[in-house]
Amino acid sequence: MDKKSPAKKSPSKTKKTLSEKSKDQPKAVASSSYSPPPISEGSLKTSSPKKEVTEPVKSPLSSEKKGTLPLGDVSQPTDLKQSPLGAATDKDKTTPTLSKTSSSHTSTPTPLPTTPSPFDNFNDEDEGMWGQKEVKPEKEPSVPPLVNKSKDTISNLGEKTDNLTPKKEEGTDLNLEGDRKKFPLEGEAGEKKDTPPLGSEDKGKGAEEEKEELLSAAANPPKHRSFSFLYLLAIIVLVGSTLALGWLMLGRKKTSQPSPSEKAAVSPHKSKVVLTYWGLWEPASVMKPLFDKFKAETGIEVKYIQKPARNYRLLVTNAIKDNEGPDLFRFHNTWLPMLKDDLDNAPNNVFSTEEFEKTFYPVAANDLIMDQKIKGIPLEVDGLLLFYNKDLLSKAGLLNNLPTNWDVLARQAKSLTQHDEQGKITTAGVALGTTNNVDHWSDILALMFFQNGVEMDKLDTSLDAKGHNLAVDAIRYYTHFVEGDSPVWSSDLPSSTVMFDSGQLAYYFGPSWRAFEFAKNGVNFGITNVPKIPGDNSEWASYWAIGVASTSHHKKEAWQLVKFMSQPENLRLFFDQAKKVRLFGEPYPRQDMKNELEKDEYLKPIAQMATNLRSYHFVSFTYDQGLNDRSIDYLGKVVQTALQGEEFENSLKIAADQIKQVEKNYNFTP
Repeated sequence: MDKKSPAKKSPSKTKKTLSEKSKDQPKAVASSSYSPPPISEGSLKTSSPKKEVTEPVKSPLSSEKKGTLPLGDVSQPTDLKQSPLGAATDKDKTTPTLSKTSSSHTSTPTPLPTTPSPFDNFNDEDEGMWGQKEVKPEKEPSVPPLVNKSKDTISNLGEKTDNLTPKKEEGTDLNLEGDRKKFPLEGEAGEKKDTPPLGSEDKGKGAEEEKEELLSAAANPPKHRSFSFLYLLAIIVLVGSTLALGWLMLGRKKTSQPSPSEKAAVSPHKSKVVLTYWGLWEPASVMKPLFDKFKAETGIEVKYIQKPARNYRLLVTNAIKDNEGPDLFRFHNTWLPMLKDDLDNAPNNVFSTEEFEKTFYPVAANDLIMDQKIKGIPLEVDGLLLFYNKDLLSKAGLLNNLPTNWDVLARQAKSLTQHDEQGKITTAGVALGTTNNVDHWSDILALMFFQNGVEMDKLDTSLDAKGHNLAVDAIRYYTHFVEGDSPVWSSDLPSSTVMFDSGQLAYYFGPSWRAFEFAKNGVNFGITNVPKIPGDNSEWASYWAIGVASTSHHKKEAWQLVKFMSQPENLRLFFDQAKKVRLFGEPYPRQDMKNELEKDEYLKPIAQMATNLRSYHFVSFTYDQGLNDRSIDYLGKVVQTALQGEEFENSLKIAADQIKQVEKNYNFTP
C-alpha cells in the first residue's frame, strides 16, 4: 500500500485465518456507519480504582518542550506547558498529561450489446424470402390432328406426290425446331390424288422426308423444352435446400410475430446484465432512484440487498469463498488487509491512482490503495466528532466557548458535572475513562495515541525524548476522568449514548451517524471537532467504501456502477434521497465537494477535519471479528488494569505483542 502519510503505514495484503493467543477476551464493541445500534439501558461495572485522589494537584510545569499541552487538573485551569513526561504516577496524586514529542506524527494532508442473432429480423410475413412459388411448366403446345377429308390415313400421306409445292391454301401452322411451314392436307376441291404406299421406289423424296420429320416432331419434343424442365427442377432443388438449411439454423418454425421477450433480446443492450449489490445502512427506497438512473443510462439492472451489520464481514468473505457472493459490496476502510483477495482491482478507466489521490481525501489513498492498485472507492467520509448538549452548555454559559483542546474540555467537564446527595453523578460533564459504558472508547484512546505521537505498531516502545512511554501517558490521561473524589464519569452510569440521548451528558464522542438517533429523540445538540494537543491536528477516521468482488462475473459493469456512483451529481442524488428519511445523507468523500459540506451545520466539522484524518484498526462497531474487534479486546485489558490502580506498563507490553500477532494472522503490515 502506498504510504500517503508518514504517520500511517499501509497494511500488507495477504489474508490468513486468525489464531487467538488468549482464552479470556472481553467482547469487542463494534460499530458501523449510518445505522446506529439501538440504545439500551443498563451498564456493566468494573472495579473502583484502588487509589483515591482527593483533588488533583498540578504537576510542576516544564518549558523545555514546545507544542505540549498539560492536560492535568480537571478542577483548575492549567498552564499550556507540559509537566515532565512519565512523572505522573498513581502515587504522585497529579493529573496525567498527554505529551507531544518532537518526532510526533502529523497527518499528511495530502453497453454492451451481444451479437445479434442471424434471425433477428426474421418475419413470418417475409416467409417468401426463404422459398419461391412453385414454377409451373409451360403448357406444351399440342400438335393439331391431321385432317384428311378423303378419309386418308397417315399412311396415305406418301401418295400425295403429284405436287410437292405447298399450295396457298389454309393449312395448319406447326412450329418445328423454329421453322414455320405450311403443310397442305387437302388437294383441289373435288380432286383426289393417289398416294403411293410407304416404301414405294418411285415416291417423292420430299414428301417422304416431310412425313419423317412430322413423325419425329411428334415423338420428340423440342430440345429447348427439355432444358427448361431441367432448369426448373434445379431451381426447385436449390430453393428446397435453402429452406431446409434455414429451418435447421432457426431451430424451430416461426408461425407468428416475435414475442415481446424476443424483441427485447435484440434490443441495443443485447443480453441482460443484473448486478447484485450488498449494502448496510441504506434502505432500498434510498438506493432505487440512483439505480434507476444507472439503468436508464446503461441498460444494466442493479439488485440491492440490505444486509445486517453484525457479522457482515464474515458473511461477505464466506459468500465470496463459496462463489455465492455479490458483484459489489460495502466494506470498512480498515478491512482491506482482510479482504484483499476478495476485492478486484479497479481498472484505469475508472480511476488511476493519480486521479484517485486528487479526487478523494488523503486518508482514502492510505486505506484503499494496495500495491498501487485501487481496491475500493469511498462513498462517504466520517470519523470521531464531539457532540454537545446545547441546553446544558447554555445554562452554564459555555455555549459560545466550545473546547478546542483537552485541557479546556477537562475544566468544563468538571464544572458541568452534577451529583446527588449520595455523591452519585446525575449529570456528567463528559463520557471518558472507562471501557464498559463509553461507546467509542477505543476510537477516543487511539485518537489520543495519534495526537501524543504514539507509533501504533510500537505501543510499548514509543518513547519521548526523556524516555517516557507515550502510550502509557495517553492511557493514564484517559482514565483520570473517573478517578479522584470528584470524577466527571463513572462505570456505574448507563452507556454514554443513553446518557446523552436522555439529556444527562454535556459532551459525547461519536461518529456523525449518531446524530440520527439524537435528532429523532429530540435532543438539542450541536457538533464540533474533537479537542487537540497544541502542535498536532490529527483526526480519527471511520468510513465505508464500495468494492467489486473478485468472483463477480460482471466486473466491467460493476466498476461502471462504482464510477457512476462516485460522480458529484450522483453523490448529490444519493445524499438527497437519504436526507428524505434522516437528518442528512452520507458526507461527500470528494475534495471538490468540501464547500458543500461546509454549508451543512452538522457536517461542517467533517469538512474541516477531512484532510487531517488518520486511521488504524481500533475502530468500534465494525463487528468484523477480526483486526478491529480483537485488537480492541487486548487494548481493553490494559485500560482495565489501569482502572484497578495497578501498574500497567507490563500489561501494555503483553497487549502490544498480542496485537502484533493479530496483525500477522491477517497479514497486516504497518
